[in-house]
Amino acid sequence: MKISNIEYKTIPKDSGEFLELVDFAEEFDHHVVEHPQVNVIGHYKDGKLFGYSDHVYIPVLYPAFHPKHTTPRDVVQCMHDLKVYAQVSGSAGYIGVPLQDERTNFTNAIMSKLGLKRMHRELFSL
Repeated sequence: MKISNIEYKTIPKDSGEFLELVDFAEEFDHHVVEHPQVNVIGHYKDGKLFGYSDHVYIPVLYPAFHPKHTTPRDVVQCMHDLKVYAQVSGSAGYIGVPLQDERTNFTNAIMSKLGLKRMHRELFSL
């Protein structure tokens, strides 16, 4: 897709262009996440790469648990069930939680114990 002098091009993960994009991103302290449910779109101006965007095509789950009605075991079971659901539905799935400085219950250590990997991404809505 081309708009004015800017072109947007999907970069296949198994291509030399993808490896070039990884090196390009590292030049400004960014890391391209290779994931089967993420398409990487290169941004080109006059044929020269100047940026990229990750296009995520899977649902993000944001669980919430009432503290008066939930035990820690309930949370662990539910989080495990959400992971299994994502796996059997054919997607890796994402679990969304507030940022580290805004949460007290789902610390990075707890998320790691639940078997979830931090993606170092923040989501915004339109």
